[in-house]
Amino acid sequence: MPNNKSSSSSSSSNQGNQSHRSTYSLAKEAGFDSPYHAGLSYGIKIYEDGANTEIRTILEAITSAGDGGNSGSNHGSAKK
Repeated sequence: MPNNKSSSSSSSSNQGNQSHRSTYSLAKEAGFDSPYHAGLSYGIKIYEDGANTEIRTILEAITSAGDGGNSGSNHGSAKK
């Protein structure tokens, strides 16, 4: 018979994933319309190997730099 201990451990493991966000939500937070547009802004060709990883790394850096009270202020936005 299965015991119910796994349900409590799964809820505690979800607490560690609160900082995990989609690449799309990172792009929106950084002021871009999409990860594609963020890549274009940095000259990344989306069809090249590793482009998605590179774009996500850039977006994570932008949004973490904006966590000092400036989040949502469109850092890195291509729009002026």
